Amino acid sequence: LAWSPSGATLLSGDAKGTIKYWESTMTPVNEIVETHGGQAIRELKFAPTNAKFASGADDGTVRIWDWENLIEERMLAGHGWDVKALDWHPKYGLIASGSKDNQVKLWDPRKRTALATLYGHKHTVMKVKWNPINVFWLLTASRDQTLKLYDLRVLKNAETYKGHNREVTACAWHPASERLFVSAGYDGTLNHWWAGCEEPIHSHQ
Repeated sequence: LAWSPSGATLLSGDAKGTIKYWESTMTPVNEIVETHGGQAIRELKFAPTNAKFASGADDGTVRIWDWENLIEERMLAGHGWDVKALDWHPKYGLIASGSKDNQVKLWDPRKRTALATLYGHKHTVMKVKWNPINVFWLLTASRDQTLKLYDLRVLKNAETYKGHNREVTACAWHPASERLFVSAGYDGTLNHWWAGCEEPIHSHQ
């Protein structure tokens, strides 16, 4: 699911590759069937404006769409397995994607080749999240039970956060506090973190 930046419309994707466009009243307006070769849609994200959106799916690709016409503009292929996560940078023309191939890739949505590939995780990457305040920070969550914080200025030196006993399935930045983020995992734990601190500052079960 993905709300448009204006909050007026919603996108949804299903297990058969169908992308639907909904009004805020939850009335379906339009749909695109069998995108990504009919493979399951795993994530949808709008560009900072309403002009475009991106989809990631089990066919291993990220696709860029024209929002007004609901037309596929470009396919970004480079992952070796399912794309499980993606996020569009809140300010720049930059997309991050995470995959079952354990990799995180950075893309220019105008081009078909990845700008960079990050190999920090040892299992499926489940979430990727740009920091809404610090434009250089990218947070990733993986089934290897860790989170990693990448700085675009020094991509090879990611900070690693270990606080879950099973796969980490979700993460999110606080919208107003630059260094605060949360993570959740199959161990039933919700951890609060402060960027730069190795241990969670609080945990809930």
